[in-house]
Amino acid sequence: MVSIRFSSVFLAIACILLTSATAQTHLAAKPHKKSSAAPEIVTIPGGQFLMGNNSGEPDERPQHAITLDTFKIDAHEVTNAQFEQCVKAGVCAPAHYDDNTCNVMTPTGWWEGVAPTVFKDADKPVVCINWYEAKKYCEWKKGALPTEAQWEYAARAHTTTKYVWGDDLDKACECANIADIDGAKVFETVWDNRYPLKTNCHDGNAYTADVKSYKPNKFGLYDMTGNVWEWCNDWYSPHYIVGRKPNETTNPVGPDTGYYRVLRGGSAESNPDHITATYRDRSMPHYRMMYDGFRCVYKKD
Repeated sequence: MVSIRFSSVFLAIACILLTSATAQTHLAAKPHKKSSAAPEIVTIPGGQFLMGNNSGEPDERPQHAITLDTFKIDAHEVTNAQFEQCVKAGVCAPAHYDDNTCNVMTPTGWWEGVAPTVFKDADKPVVCINWYEAKKYCEWKKGALPTEAQWEYAARAHTTTKYVWGDDLDKACECANIADIDGAKVFETVWDNRYPLKTNCHDGNAYTADVKSYKPNKFGLYDMTGNVWEWCNDWYSPHYIVGRKPNETTNPVGPDTGYYRVLRGGSAESNPDHITATYRDRSMPHYRMMYDGFRCVYKKD
């Protein structure tokens, strides 16, 4: 079953790769040198920030002040190797790469089927798992899925620009694995060139990339933009105020009930409109897709 969010995703896929109308030379990203010394879990200092975007989509409004306590968060998306540890411990079921219960994107469209083997690499983010399976992993790690507010605060890292790296879209391939020229070569039939291309960069990745392949944000977090969408703990509401307790501006947890769970951050198939720190997506919690992953948060010691 396909969630409502894919009524827009089919359009997003079509517009995913974007060439500049003024530039004829494709921009190759400078590869980011991975650091084995980088911490696996990062402490995010508490504070206040403006959540949302008054110039964004209707569900990004209104922008409002939120205060959060200090928390810890995974420096990168949970990898296949990490998730396999939970499987071996007898807590998690294997990711659903091969049982035809994961929606996969092919050169001819989206179908429930078998994910390409490239998604299974040890250092790539685990995908083809639903919200419940992501939640179980985080609980096994003595953590939780991030609230939507925690996720946006961590992604923004005190920035106020359109993208977390600035306002220059041509730098996207240095900082994020999003839809680009490499992806267009594989999925041209799906995208169909029905939308004008907006960026002309390429990074060598048509699918997901190993974690830590791109520059981290100012908090030292990798892939808060692109690579895979990330499950959040919150139920989705089309309006920030609906479903929240009155004046819930400190450590908000979202609506008490809902139909969809929140997804944030965009993925390797996302166009520039969907990779801002404020863009919100959602899916039914039992839904699995080859571009949906997650990371966990933890309480401060």
